[in-house]
Amino acid sequence: METGKPENHAGCLQNCNLQASCRQWLSEQLSIISKEYEKRISALEKDVLSLKKQNQAVADILTNAFKTSVKEKEERESTKLLPPELSTKEAMVLWKKAIEAGFVDKSFLPLISNAQAALLANEMARRLNIRNKWKVFGDFWNIKFMKNDYYRIVSQKQMPEFQKSIVEKLIDR
Repeated sequence: METGKPENHAGCLQNCNLQASCRQWLSEQLSIISKEYEKRISALEKDVLSLKKQNQAVADILTNAFKTSVKEKEERESTKLLPPELSTKEAMVLWKKAIEAGFVDKSFLPLISNAQAALLANEMARRLNIRNKWKVFGDFWNIKFMKNDYYRIVSQKQMPEFQKSIVEKLIDR
């Protein structure tokens, strides 16, 4: 015989040698207990369902927060803060032209070789009157020895066409 659920004990009452009135009373008590048991089970099922919904809501909130955090981190990393010398109104005009020419991406990071980036940095620094150009651009673009790249290219007379295209594409139109 199963135990646990009150209705499993109903058959016991008929097999007992109890007086009819006692059996009736026990049967009523068993019925009351069974109804209460069903109410509690129903309430627990509702609580479980509610907790599942709450857990899902929390999971959704955490997932969205994580996605937002990752997106913000990627945006921060992809869009470095421009140094003051490179964020002036005049500099922004040059950046726009450099983006349009395909020299840099929307985060102002070079899409060209380090040597070509050195040529671009030199021309932008000349137009913006930046004295410490190799430090400013080298740190921003994370290019070491940019000055060496520039002088090596200039001394070897490499990339004159590219240098000419930089000047032409950065000219005010």
